[in-house]
Amino acid sequence: MPGRSYFLFFLRRHPQLRRVRSVGIESVRAHASTPEAVEKFFAAYRFLCRDFNISRAAQVWNTDESMMNGQELMETTPVTVLADAESTDPEFVFPSVQSGAEAASMVATVCADGTRLPLFVIVAGSGGRLPFAVEDEGNGKKRRVPLAACLFEGAEVHRREKPCLDAPLWQVYAAFAARHLRGICPGESKVLLMDG
Repeated sequence: MPGRSYFLFFLRRHPQLRRVRSVGIESVRAHASTPEAVEKFFAAYRFLCRDFNISRAAQVWNTDESMMNGQELMETTPVTVLADAESTDPEFVFPSVQSGAEAASMVATVCADGTRLPLFVIVAGSGGRLPFAVEDEGNGKKRRVPLAACLFEGAEVHRREKPCLDAPLWQVYAAFAARHLRGICPGESKVLLMDG
């Protein structure tokens, strides 16, 4: 039976191999990723590029929506901290997340040339107040900061009962993307690939 160091020595003998973290794929995506489906996508994409004169990476954009739970993410993500030799169990305080607003969908839009649009965020909840983060000022006082101010410049934050990109909010996102894309490659067509 191999010892504990067998795997490490095996990797050293085979530098062409490396450890990677596996990423799960939804079964719907796995079943839809057939060679025929991929061929159909690229045939449609080539047709679109030809008809709209899409010839540069700056004209190709990809959008993806991801759901996350901020509080859960902060509490379950391992954190490495530096501490003195006597500290065996360092503790730190998680920032508080507004009650009911911890679930969020983030819509990221990136260009094939590496540029990106600001984030479009949908948080759970309802009510008239804008989503906010609570910051500790260090003197025992706390203040509420609009969530959009904590994100990159130009980000938009919207609140919905279910934090997802529904049909009415899709119209808002389309206007948001169009507004930001208008100044990029003016006069040229652009293609926006969506995760469906």
